[in-house]
Amino acid sequence: RGKGKIYGDVDVQTGFLMPDADENGLEIFGDLTLASTSITQFELDEEEHSRLTVATAALAGELGVTLADGFSPAVGSVFELVGLLDPLDPMMMITGAFDTMTLPTFDLKTLQLVSSAQSPSVVVAPLLAGDYNADGVVDAADYTVWRDGLGTTFVQADYDVWVANFGAVLPPPPSNTIPEPAGLLLIAVILGAAPRRLRR
Repeated sequence: RGKGKIYGDVDVQTGFLMPDADENGLEIFGDLTLASTSITQFELDEEEHSRLTVATAALAGELGVTLADGFSPAVGSVFELVGLLDPLDPMMMITGAFDTMTLPTFDLKTLQLVSSAQSPSVVVAPLLAGDYNADGVVDAADYTVWRDGLGTTFVQADYDVWVANFGAVLPPPPSNTIPEPAGLLLIAVILGAAPRRLRR
C-alpha cells in the first residue's frame, strides 16, 4: 500500500493493492494487471480519497471500498477510483472489470459502481430510489434537494425517479425477536411456579 509513483508494470496476483489518500493517489507509469485472486481496496474521506492513476489497467478480482470514521458523503457524490495519467492519449486505457464488490451501506445510503472506459467511480445513492435527502421517505423535501442540485449533482431523469417513487417509505429493519431480560425473568418465574411431578 502507499502513494507516489511507480515507473514500471505492476502485476497483482494475490493479496491487497491499497493506494493511500492523495490528490493523485498511487501513480503507475506502466501496465497495471489485477488477477482474479487480487483485492483492490479504497478508502473514502472528506478531504482526500485513495485512488489509482495508471497508464493502462486490466481490472479483475475484488473491489473493496470503506469510509473513514464519521464520513457520510451526500447523495450524488462521485469518487473516481481509477483514472488515466492522460485521458486524451489513445494508447492509455482501462479494460476488464472487477469480479466482485464489497461496498458499504451507511445512513440510509449506499455506494454504486459506475464503470466507464476511462474512470471507474463510485457514486453515493439512496437505499430508497428518489430519497435524495436519505431520510427513508420520498417526499417534497427530496424534490427540493433535486432542484437545488440539478445540473451538478442530479440530472432531469432523477426527477422522473422521484415522481415514480413519491410516497414510498423505506421498510424498517427486522425486529429483534430475542426476549428482553424482563421477559426472561417472567418466564423463569412461571416455570418455577409450575407443579412438578415427583418420582417414586
